[in-house]
Amino acid sequence: MWRAVALTEGRRRLPTLATAILPEVPAAPMDRVLIPVGTGLALRNVLRTDLPHALAERGLRPVFAVPPRLHAQLASEPDAVPGDVTPLPDIAPPRLDTTLRDLEFAIVQRRARIATIDILLRERARHRPRRPWKERIAPLFGGSWSAYRALRALRLRLYRAPEIEPLLREWTPAVVFANNVFHPEESAVLRCAQNAGLPTVAMVHSWDNPSTKGGLPLTPDNLLVWSDAMAREMEAYFRFPDERMPRVGSPQFDVYARDLDISREGLLAQYGFAAGTRLVVYATASPGHCPWEARYPSILAELLARTRDRGPLGLVVRLHPRDHVHRYETLRGAPNVRIESAGRSSEGIDDRFNPTNVDHLHFAALMRYADVVVNVASTVALDAAANDTPVVHVAFDADDGIDYLDSVVRFFDYTHTRRLIAYGAAPVTHSEEELRA
Repeated sequence: MWRAVALTEGRRRLPTLATAILPEVPAAPMDRVLIPVGTGLALRNVLRTDLPHALAERGLRPVFAVPPRLHAQLASEPDAVPGDVTPLPDIAPPRLDTTLRDLEFAIVQRRARIATIDILLRERARHRPRRPWKERIAPLFGGSWSAYRALRALRLRLYRAPEIEPLLREWTPAVVFANNVFHPEESAVLRCAQNAGLPTVAMVHSWDNPSTKGGLPLTPDNLLVWSDAMAREMEAYFRFPDERMPRVGSPQFDVYARDLDISREGLLAQYGFAAGTRLVVYATASPGHCPWEARYPSILAELLARTRDRGPLGLVVRLHPRDHVHRYETLRGAPNVRIESAGRSSEGIDDRFNPTNVDHLHFAALMRYADVVVNVASTVALDAAANDTPVVHVAFDADDGIDYLDSVVRFFDYTHTRRLIAYGAAPVTHSEEELRA
């Protein structure tokens, strides 16, 4: 079941995901739960967790609708889970729907002043000769909630995606569940299910989504959230009713509550490190976020190489799913450094990240046995915290004088990162000297 391993407030018992998806409807034999999956992270968050087995225990059969190029791969996997795999039709969001959603969210932003969105808009504005017409007319709506509701009602009434209808007819699900309510393809399936009168449940699948993903595509019957903090954001920004937001914890953290088949010594041996090596993990960000990121693990590698009084030390550079190993060529061959990709990749999904169960368990072992995890305001800080592993953030640039909108400093002004830093859970380093210390 999905456990509240981190980021939950209080110690009340949380509902299991299977119960939260279908809380009041007794499952009939072979009732199907249709689960559209548009991204690799969503695939991990549903297929690599306890969800399929928990649904099967209740007599529910999950049907995973995945991008066509991924369909054959999943159908033939040796570690397949209970359920069916079916192709997800190609879905092109109607242009009018996108326009109306942008106008809706402009009203939200004028009311809420979300720091992350403000920074992203400033970044985007630098590279355009003139503001798009949507941004020019958006101020006319002000912060009117009545205008928001009117635009939203019009958008939902006009929306059609006929390519989804055969999928719903073929599988006749008892309920449709989407792990990522903000993803266009997953939300499209939810919206068509609503039009067909089917129960819908969605999830806010990551801690940063309420303050980074823009407008809410639809209002599902129930919206699963990690914690009270996430629920407060969804209520404040989108007025989603609190009573329809079950708190279920974070799905991808389920693995941290399991017993691992590998010991710390076994993990060190996989990397070729001696027993007793103290392990530093540097987790990279997406390459577009920080072009000079290779400098940070290089600083750590140099530090570890000349530190003689701490026993054997090793550095694992764990690449972001979108990162490329060639960015870290200068570290190749260093005796105390290992570079690894994030599981396997697949061109058949949105973010190319399609981990196997083996990949998932390996990353869990890395987070559990690391002595410290270093990163630039990455979600991996939460993975480390869920394992009680110390975290250090890097918040300085490669050179002085870098514009704020190109600097890593801006990431620490993002709404979700500010909240993490406010907890005091991880030191933030503002120079090479502080990082070494």
